[in-house]
Order: sequence, then structure tokens, then C-alpha cells
Amino acid sequence: MRVESAESRRRYEGLGTESTTTYRRSGRPKGLRHSEKLGFYAEHESLEVTRRCPRLLPHSLVDTNTNVRDLSEKAYTALEAQLHPNFLNKVCLDEHGGIDRIGELWEIERVLWFVVLLVSVVFNVGQILVMDWPVIRLTFWSSTHSEKSFEQDAAKENLGLDIFEHMDPVFRKQFFTLLVISGHFEILFLLGYCLQIVYEMCLFMRINSEFRAYSAITTVFQVLLPELSTFSSVALLKAVHPILIFQDYEDVMRESVFSIWGSMPPRLWFFVTRAVFAVVGLSAFATKMLYASFTLLTPRFNPFFRWACVAAFLNQSLFVVKFERVLQDRVFLLIYGGGDAEYQDEERALRNAYRCRLAKQIWQELWDRGERMKALIMLGTLNHYDLQRLLIIEDDHLHNVDRMEDP
Repeated sequence: MRVESAESRRRYEGLGTESTTTYRRSGRPKGLRHSEKLGFYAEHESLEVTRRCPRLLPHSLVDTNTNVRDLSEKAYTALEAQLHPNFLNKVCLDEHGGIDRIGELWEIERVLWFVVLLVSVVFNVGQILVMDWPVIRLTFWSSTHSEKSFEQDAAKENLGLDIFEHMDPVFRKQFFTLLVISGHFEILFLLGYCLQIVYEMCLFMRINSEFRAYSAITTVFQVLLPELSTFSSVALLKAVHPILIFQDYEDVMRESVFSIWGSMPPRLWFFVTRAVFAVVGLSAFATKMLYASFTLLTPRFNPFFRWACVAAFLNQSLFVVKFERVLQDRVFLLIYGGGDAEYQDEERALRNAYRCRLAKQIWQELWDRGERMKALIMLGTLNHYDLQRLLIIEDDHLHNVDRMEDP
């Protein structure tokens, strides 16, 4: 349902067939403000919009005994004969965002994935505390500040350092230094994540703004919990990933709280934090790799504990970059970024509004009807596949009619 004023409707219809076609292809018709281009208007008059989907391949090309390679060749030949071939066969966007079809996304498998998420959070947080808390405690409460005493106390804390007795003292000192640095960063970030979860939940329960409330609950289930499931100091390296760093820079410049003071404060914040994250992340990677190796080589530890340390290091290394987050961002960039594949401020605002609207729809359809656990599971397991199912529609009736019309 598109909401628009009568004046906006007349201006849109006055563009004619040619401009309307340009609008559908590029998303940027001439003569409309940006908010009107994307279908958001001030007044609230409803206009029913027909959803049109392009036809499938001609039915005569489809053969049950044809494999994909042969079908691809037939499709290429058929489309090559057309002056303006339609390669976007099933791309039919739902301008309502599919929020009326949230209930179709529920599957029982989501319970399993939500349990996996919670178990991963507990496992990762427990591994961080087992490894880092003794180091931090020794840093502040060691009997003396000498290196020898620190090493002796560390051995008492079962840090898996037996092998250090046969290593160079300089190397031992460097390792302990890196261990202390990465440990402190991990504990501070872990504490920060926990405090942010509490803060966001308080916002959700108490704030009057619907946007900020549902933005808070989205942040908890879509950002903070997945981060806690794989976080370590090694994850700081994602901030300097060559593929993601430019997008992060754009996000900081456009959405950071420092942006209200001009361009220099957010730019300075970005480069300083990235330099720190690169140093700490590299140090943490070296430290954790050595720690996992030395723990595995220490026979006095339980075999389960030794391999759990290796598994934890593998888990933290594999998910330095959250691919689910990257894929969701790519879906949104395709939908809202336009032909230039770059967000404008209005497009960022619409993307954020859509995310919050999804969270509100889930909450109203499930939580308010008593299905509270199902609501939490949906919020925690919403992924890029779900976004594609919501944003792209397939009108089977129209497809069947098109096939019947093919000679």
C-alpha cells in the first residue's frame, strides 16, 4: 500500500509513460523529491498498487529431461534474439517490504539456530573469562611486580605455560606483554557489550519513541548477541579489512555521533581507532595462536579442555568478519543504494526505518499475541535469506498465465 497525497499522485501521473518507465528502471524520476521517489509522502491517502512480475522463460524451452547447462544455452539463444532481453526474470520487488508476510518466515529449524546462537555466546564468553581473567588478576594482585614472580603465579593459575621453561626469556617477556594487552581489551569490550545490552533493553522498555525502541531491540538481537558469540581481540581486525574499511568509513562519517561537529572529528576518530584496532588485533592473533598451541602441548590439562581452547580460537578466527551481517548489508545496498551503489542520507534513513519496522511487525504478530519465545527466536535468527523472501515476491498466478500464453 503506497501512501501519498493527491497532489503528489497527480505530479507522478503527469510524468507520462516514458518517465514512469525511467522511474521503474533507475528509481530516480525527474521532477520528484527524494522522499517521493521512494514512495513516502506527507499526507495519508491510500493508493492500491498492482504488483507486476515479469514472465518466466517460455514453457516450450523447459524440458524435464534438460539439464541446467542445456537450458542455459536455450535461454541464451532465446534472449539473444530479442532487442531488449529481460534477464531479471524473477526480480519483482515488494514495495511494502513484505512486512505483511512475516508470519510466512517461521520454521521450526529456527529454534535450533537460536539455541546454537545462545550456546555460542556462553561458550565464547566462558573461554574469554577462563583465559583472560587470571591474567588480569595477576596483573593487579600479583605478590610482587617482578617478571619471575609473575611467571610463577601464572603457572599456579594453570595458564598452560609449562613449555616456557625451555624458551628464551626475551620471548617469554614479549608473550606476557601481548597476553596482558589483549586480555585487558577483551575484558573491557566484553563488559562494554554487556552494558550496552542492558542499556538497549532499558531503552526498549522505557523510551516513548517507537523508532528508537525497536532500533534498540534490533541492535540487541541482530548485532550484540552475534558479536558476543564469536568476539575476541582478534575480531578487531575486521575494522581494517580491506573490503569493509571503506564502508565503515562511510558509516562513521554519516552516522557517527561525532558527525554533528563537522567532518574532522569523525575522520580523526576513525583513523585513530583503526590504528589501535590493527595493533591490538594483530597482537591478539599471535597471542591466541601461541596460547592454543601451548595449551594443546601441555599434558597435565584435560584433553577436553585442550581441544576446547583450540576450537575457541578457531571459532574466533573464522568469524572475524560476520558474513551474515555483510550479506544483509549487501541486500540493503542493492535495494536502497540505487544505481550508484552508494547510500545517500535519505536512503540510509529508509533502510534504518525498514529494519525497525520489521522488528515492530515481529513483536506485534508474535509477542503481543502471547508467542513470546517465538518472537525472540525470530528476532535472533532473521537473516539475509529472510530479507530476500520479504523484499522479492513471485506472483505464481501471473507466471502461470504467461506460460499458458507462450506458443
